[in-house]
Amino acid sequence: MAMSRVSVIVGIDLNYTMLPAMLKKAGYSSHHIGKWHQGFYTFDYTPLGRGYESSVGFLVGGEDHYTQDASWTTKCSERCVDLWNSTQPAFGRNGTYNGYTFTQRAVDLIEAHNTGEIGSHLIII
Repeated sequence: MAMSRVSVIVGIDLNYTMLPAMLKKAGYSSHHIGKWHQGFYTFDYTPLGRGYESSVGFLVGGEDHYTQDASWTTKCSERCVDLWNSTQPAFGRNGTYNGYTFTQRAVDLIEAHNTGEIGSHLIII
C-alpha cells in the first residue's frame, strides 16, 4: 500500500482487536464504507489491516465529498485526494459525489452476498 508516512503514529492501538476481526471469527463478511478516521500510519491501521475484507472511503478526518480534496484537513502543500478502494486509490471515482459512490458500493455488496450459504452473515459499517 503506497501511503505517505506521517511523523506521529495516530490510530487505535494495534493490540486492540476491532469489531470486524471478531465478527470474521463468527462467520461474518465485513466491509467498510465511508469515513475511516482510525489511523493509517501503516497498513495495519487501515480498514483491511483491522479486519475488514474491503473498504471504500477516505482515511483522514474529512474531505470535500464532491472532489475528495483533503488538503485543508491534512495541510498538504498541494491538492491531496483522499478516496481509497481497499489498498489503492479509487481511480476514476474522483469528482463523483461520495454519497453516490458509497451507496453503490453498499448495493453491490448486498447483491453479491450469497444468502444461501449456511453461516454466511454480512455486515457493512
